[in-house]
Amino acid sequence: EMTIGGTTVSAKVREQPDGSIFVGVGNTNMKIFGTEEPLGLRLRLEGIATIMIPTTYDPSELRSEFNGKVVRYLQDDGATVREGQAYAELEAMKMIMSVTATGTGKITHTRGAGSIVSAGEILGSLELADLSQVKKIV
Repeated sequence: EMTIGGTTVSAKVREQPDGSIFVGVGNTNMKIFGTEEPLGLRLRLEGIATIMIPTTYDPSELRSEFNGKVVRYLQDDGATVREGQAYAELEAMKMIMSVTATGTGKITHTRGAGSIVSAGEILGSLELADLSQVKKIV
């Protein structure tokens, strides 16, 4: 049993030989696969969706969301970037994708153009305009 938002839910959970878990809640049954990744816990709900549960939300850390190569930074080192604004371009599988800022502040680049990065690696940092945005997820 677990309580979420004041509602108590009963669930049956069974570990499967393939490492997944089988969860039954009421008349609904679902197979769930979980993988720990640099950015958090990725849950794949079979046949429905994939959910990423981050372990830390720190908008001052500008991280790569996927494996790739830094093509270029769109904002100069020391420039002010706004939350949601593209600050870099990464190449993955011959596609160029923009990476956006997770907060507002002054950017500092930590990797150079041409650098190969993995998912979760820090590409830069922000000197945040509002420090209250940093939250540890527990």
